[in-house]
Amino acid sequence: MNNDTLFITNSLTIGIGYFTNQIPQFEMKKGEFIHLKGKNGSGKTTFVKTILNEIHPVEGSIKHGIDLNDITYIKQESFKKILLPINVEEWLKIYNAIELGKTLLPNRILSQTFKSLSGGEKQKLSIISKIQSTRSLLILDEPFNHIDTSSRLEIMSFLSSLLNKAMLSGILIISHHDFDGVRVIEI
Repeated sequence: MNNDTLFITNSLTIGIGYFTNQIPQFEMKKGEFIHLKGKNGSGKTTFVKTILNEIHPVEGSIKHGIDLNDITYIKQESFKKILLPINVEEWLKIYNAIELGKTLLPNRILSQTFKSLSGGEKQKLSIISKIQSTRSLLILDEPFNHIDTSSRLEIMSFLSSLLNKAMLSGILIISHHDFDGVRVIEI
């Protein structure tokens, strides 16, 4: 494994209970944007939990080239649970992300409350607040549920800019949607 490897699978079979699935062997390197694609119930989230060492593989292994603490995982629809009556700027201060937020978000939303934001703006804020370092591998589980096409494209552009500016070491998205310009791993 070289210094550019974030993780690599080796003869990996994942599973919970009676469900098992063989994962194609692949290596994720720094700077990559990967789309993990599969049908409902194919094991996409189970695979991510295996990457995070929350679930042990049935067979095979995953070797990590980064510390598990450098993986940022944003669960499906995690931003929908936020009900605090604070504005975006206060939210960013809580997460010590004010500089990053002011760089990446339009000034007009900084004074708005979280509940007044669009789905796409909420998702961007959720991502910014959870980015811990430039070493982070960002894993997003179905980040585009209930988000319109234009917001989805805007978030994809936003994510690409984070990767291009080296604000992240890699991005892995679990999604049913198709994307142009990213590597697809189907399970």
